[in-house]
Amino acid sequence: MYRMRTIYRSAVVGLGNIGFQFSLDTKRQGTWSHVDAYLKSGRTALAGAVEINRSTAERFTAIHPDIPVYPTIGDLFKDQSIDIISVAVSTALHFPVFSEIAEYPIRAIFCEKPLSDSPERSRDMVRIAGEKNIVLAVNYTRRWEHTYQMARDMVMEGKIGSVRSIHAFYSGHIRTMGSHLFDTLHMIAGVEPLEVSAVTAGDAPDPSTSGWVQCKRDAFVTFSATGKKEDLIFEIDLVGDEGRLTIGQNGSEIAWALFRESQRYSGYREPVRQVITMPEAKDRFIEAVRDIAAVLDGERNEPQCTGRDGLWVDHLIDAALRSARDGGVPVRIGRVP
Repeated sequence: MYRMRTIYRSAVVGLGNIGFQFSLDTKRQGTWSHVDAYLKSGRTALAGAVEINRSTAERFTAIHPDIPVYPTIGDLFKDQSIDIISVAVSTALHFPVFSEIAEYPIRAIFCEKPLSDSPERSRDMVRIAGEKNIVLAVNYTRRWEHTYQMARDMVMEGKIGSVRSIHAFYSGHIRTMGSHLFDTLHMIAGVEPLEVSAVTAGDAPDPSTSGWVQCKRDAFVTFSATGKKEDLIFEIDLVGDEGRLTIGQNGSEIAWALFRESQRYSGYREPVRQVITMPEAKDRFIEAVRDIAAVLDGERNEPQCTGRDGLWVDHLIDAALRSARDGGVPVRIGRVP
C-alpha cells in the first residue's frame, strides 16, 4: 500500500554561492545549491530564507517571489515552523549561527563544510545536537555521489584487498577542497589517522597544504595540493595488497586493476585492468536532502555524513596546520569522541 510521505518544511540561512547563487550558473549541471535541493527533492518545501545582504535578498526574491526572506534567524522562527534548516554562511559563522538555531524547535540542521573553524567549536556543535536530539548532517557532497559510493563499496568488499597506500590530489585550500578530500578518504577507505606532517604554500588563514598521514592498520596516505582551485583536480589512487582503485576527473572516472602474475618478470605480479559497470548517476545534493528526510522518517539512524564525520575532518585539518606552522614536524591527531 502506498504511504504518504511527510513533506518537511525547510529554510536556508545564507544566500551566497552554495546557499543559492550557484543556481544562477548556467554551466553547472544538476543541483548546486541548498535552495534548489530543497525545491527539487520531493521531500521538502522551502518555507523561507535568512539573508542580511539586501541586494542578495532582492536577487533571490526576483526568482522566488513566494518564498519570504528574513533579516534574522529570530524573524524566521517567529513567523515559521521549520523542520530542516541549512547553515550556508561563511565558516567562521557556522558555530554562532548553529548555536542560535539550536535554541529553536528544529529537527535537523544541514551544515556546510567544514563543520566549523576549530575542532573545539565543532565538538560543541556535535554535543549540542546530541543533547537536543537534532539531526546534524554536514555537506561533504561526495558522500551522496554514485561513483564515490561505488568506490567505497568496492573497498569494503575487498576488491583490492587491504588498503596499504593512498595518494590524493586536490586543488585549492585545505579547509575548502582539502576538507572534501579528507572526508572522501574517510568515507571510502575508513582512514583512521594517527599523525600528520604537512607543509603549506604561503601563510594564508586557509592555505594550500600538502603532506602525509600515518594511519592505523598500516595504511599510509599522501596528499598534494596542486594549485589554485579554478584549475580543478580531485583524484584518489588507492593501492591494496590485491589490486588498485583510481578515481579520476573529479569522480567521473574509476579504474580498477588486480595484481596478476607478471608476463614480463618472474616472481612478480603486475596490475591488470578489470571491467567496471558504472552505477546509475545520482544528483548528490538532492540525495543529501532525501537522506536527511529518511532519518526524520525513522528509516535511517543517521545521515550518511554526520556531525561526528565533520568533526573528524576538523581534527585532521587542525593537526595538519599545526604541523605546517612548526616546519612539518609530525603532529598527533586529536581523538574524535
